[in-house]
Amino acid sequence: MDSGFSNEASVSVPFINPAPNAPSNLIVSQTGSAPTYYENLSWTDNSNNEDGFKIYRNLNYGAFSLLHTNSADVKTYQDTLNSNGTYGYKVTAYKGSAESSSTNTVYKTISGILAAPSGFSLSASNVDGYHWTFNYAWTDNSDNETGFAICWYQDPTQTNPQLWIPANYTSWTQENVTPSAWVHNPWYISVVSRISTTQFSARSNIMIATYTGGNVVISAYN
Repeated sequence: MDSGFSNEASVSVPFINPAPNAPSNLIVSQTGSAPTYYENLSWTDNSNNEDGFKIYRNLNYGAFSLLHTNSADVKTYQDTLNSNGTYGYKVTAYKGSAESSSTNTVYKTISGILAAPSGFSLSASNVDGYHWTFNYAWTDNSDNETGFAICWYQDPTQTNPQLWIPANYTSWTQENVTPSAWVHNPWYISVVSRISTTQFSARSNIMIATYTGGNVVISAYN
C-alpha cells in the first residue's frame, strides 16, 4: 500500500545582492605645481545598476583606504595633494553592501613640495619695559628646505617674511622688539619653509600678537 504524502516543507533562500560589474581603464593625470598638485581620475563604467563608486588611495605602497565615494554614473574625481610621496589609486563599483573588484591601480609620484611647519608657538617677555624678546618654536616637517621665514602680516591672508632662519632650525629668538612703536596692531605671525626668497611652503598655524595696556598678549588664530 502506498503511503500518503508527507507534509510539505519550504526553505527560505535569502536574496543575494549581486555586485555590479567592475569599472575599468582607470586613468590618472596630474596637474598643478608646488605647493599644490591635482590628480585627475577617470574610468570606464561597465555596470548599469551601481549605487556609486568607491575611490581608494594608498601612500608609498602602503595599505589602501577609502578616499571618496561617488554617486552612480559619476566617473571622475579630483584629488588635491600638498605632500610628497607616491600615491596609488584604484576604483570599485558598489550596490548596497556588495562591491565589485577594482580597476587597474595607477601610481603617481609627487616631489619637490615643501611641507609646511606645524606646531608653531610664540611667547613674549618684557626686558626693560620698552623692549621685548619674542621666542618662536615650530616642528620642521620638510627635508628639502633651504631655510624658514617668520612672517608678520596685518591680516591672516598675507605672507610677509620678516626674519630669515637657516635650514633645520626649529626655534628662534628675536630681541629688541618694540611693540609700543608698532604701526599696526595686532600682528598675525606664522612660519613657512622656503627654498628661496620667493618660494615658500604653506603657512603654519597662525599666532596673534596684540599690544595692549603696556603688555603683549599672545593668542592663537587657528
